Amino acid sequence: MKTSQKRSQEFIARRKKYTRVLFILNAIVWVVIGVLFVGEMVLVGNTVSAALVAFFFLINILALLACIKLLEQREKWVYFTILIITILNLGLTFLGFPEFLYLLSLVFDVLLVINIIPLKKYFFKES
Repeated sequence: MKTSQKRSQEFIARRKKYTRVLFILNAIVWVVIGVLFVGEMVLVGNTVSAALVAFFFLINILALLACIKLLEQREKWVYFTILIITILNLGLTFLGFPEFLYLLSLVFDVLLVINIIPLKKYFFKES
């Protein structure tokens, strides 16, 4: 029989794995959104504005990918950082509402919040 500690470790490992996959999928969606959005701006002739927008898309994508690396650290600030980045990204998806890719990102963000909140005990427990 499994002990409760063993089950808890398996639960945490599974949540972290799902969270990692969701961050990767969300980053891929934002890459596609960024390429389409910036490409459209370049076609219209807004090259300077497109460079600035591409920079902000890149920052968003890098923040999502950084969250994957942060998941391995077991500190309180990591929990808050990951949660804040996810909530900010959730707010950012409302700017492109109701396009399909933004709705897909919204679904990933909601699932991320649902997966991150139960990990609080993992991040707040002393190593």
